[in-house]
Amino acid sequence: MRKTAAMITAALLFLAALAPVQAANAQALPLIGEASALNLEPVIPGIEIPKVPIPTLKLPVFTLIPLPTATPKPTIKLPEFTLIPLPTATPKPTIKIPEGTLIPVPIPLPEPEKPAEPAPTATSQATKKPQLAPKAQAQKGAEVTSFGLYFEELRPKLTDTWYMFTPLDLTDQGMLTYPMVANNATIVGSVIITVAGGQLTVTYQPAPGVTTTREFFTLFPSLDAIQTLNVDLLAGQARPFGQPIDIQQAFGEDRKVILYLNNLADYDAAKSGLAAFVPEQHRAFMQNLLPLLD
Repeated sequence: MRKTAAMITAALLFLAALAPVQAANAQALPLIGEASALNLEPVIPGIEIPKVPIPTLKLPVFTLIPLPTATPKPTIKLPEFTLIPLPTATPKPTIKIPEGTLIPVPIPLPEPEKPAEPAPTATSQATKKPQLAPKAQAQKGAEVTSFGLYFEELRPKLTDTWYMFTPLDLTDQGMLTYPMVANNATIVGSVIITVAGGQLTVTYQPAPGVTTTREFFTLFPSLDAIQTLNVDLLAGQARPFGQPIDIQQAFGEDRKVILYLNNLADYDAAKSGLAAFVPEQHRAFMQNLLPLLD
């Protein structure tokens, strides 16, 4: 009995629980004569996601640590420049040769070639002494030329005498001195050639005891330009000693010229102690003058 009552009670409770559902379904049913779609989708209970607190990151507070600053390099203060005067070289005095003034200049003669010496004898010892001009040669009106090359060797058609000429290169600035030779036998003075400032000056200095009785010199551009060596025929081409000559005006671009000097002189070699001129002793120096020819 008790079991039956319990079952009835359970059935009633089931019906009581089912009543709200039926009521809800009844409301959802369409009315008669209306078309409605049935919502047959089951009711899915909502899932509630629990709120999980998100931890906040607490960033550490940055502390700025000052870096050591580089020590600035000390600036070098340059002192103001002071110009210290340097000693200037004292310029060498220039030799100004006035017109018509003769200045004695040492004659640089080349050393003669030494021949093979024989066995010492009284005769060979005597030949080592400087040779002097023969005592018997007291000269009147001796012809004098400047040391250089022989015309008769290079231009035999011009002359068959011993006359010499001096080739010059006028591009070389300075002063040159050559011996003056009388009769191809005696040194009777020196001729001085000065090239400076585009000008050429020719002077001469006779040795002591030598008297010049005629002066003459001229300049030729080359050997081929010489037609005669006769002083009388060349009188119109004579140039004065000691007077500057404009090189550009006289020769243009040509700088290799020929000096032809032919003076007359009186002298007594015995009294004046003049040195003898021995051509064989100066052959080497003569050969050195050949490149000056053009």
